[in-house]
Amino acid sequence: MVDQEHREDQVVRVSQAARLRLLTLHRPDRRNAINDELREALFECLVEAEADDGVRGVILTGSGSAFCAGGDIKAMAERLSAPVQDVAEAGWRRQRRTHRLIRKLHDLDKPTVAAVNGHATGLGADLALSCDFVVASSAARIAMSYTARGLVPDGGAAYYLPRRIGLAKAKDLIFSGREVGPEEALALGLVDAVVDPEELLTAATEFLTQQTQNSPLAVSLSKELLNRSLESDMNAMFASTSSAQAMCYTSSEHRKAIEQFLSQRSRSSLSS
Repeated sequence: MVDQEHREDQVVRVSQAARLRLLTLHRPDRRNAINDELREALFECLVEAEADDGVRGVILTGSGSAFCAGGDIKAMAERLSAPVQDVAEAGWRRQRRTHRLIRKLHDLDKPTVAAVNGHATGLGADLALSCDFVVASSAARIAMSYTARGLVPDGGAAYYLPRRIGLAKAKDLIFSGREVGPEEALALGLVDAVVDPEELLTAATEFLTQQTQNSPLAVSLSKELLNRSLESDMNAMFASTSSAQAMCYTSSEHRKAIEQFLSQRSRSSLSS
């Protein structure tokens, strides 16, 4: 991916190539562990990408040797010195902000790809698997490490992991907290492709380019429909698709696509 610098700050680096936005978690000294600053910065970057018509898709990756080590353990230890009630209340507020971030990533109206360059642990794994697609380096390792820290998977895994790999396999990864290498992750369906480390961003870019070459409106509405499908019955989905199709029917993107198709068919007939 040939990057054009867009913005760089302390904890998230933002760049763009063509119509794809690259967001790089940048706390390499802490293996890109998530603290309050990183969580809020990433949320704002996603809001900006969603609002920018020049962005068709988003790639999320990490700096250095890790994708994201999850919650910052050092910060966790420091918080435990507070009174129990304060720990509980602060934890609830932090969870609400984390859930806001995960929902934004999952519901973003543009396709997303996680380019997992190294370890994705706990909340880091949640970030990766909340994307529409996951392309992993052969150096990647994924672990749902919550129970090993005496915690439950509160970053989205309890929702999407059974949907992605099945209930029994999700229980295995969450109960054990074991580390999964790239080949097993591919076999389980945790990731969609595995490539050599030096090819990771190129592969993620090529993959996302393919997903974003058609009508942005149609892709966005299709993503919303598919995300909703696992909680809806057939009749509800027919109603939702009818509403979405009405928007597409009247869009300039649909008109241009039909005109282009007919023009290409006409040229093909003339040349035969």
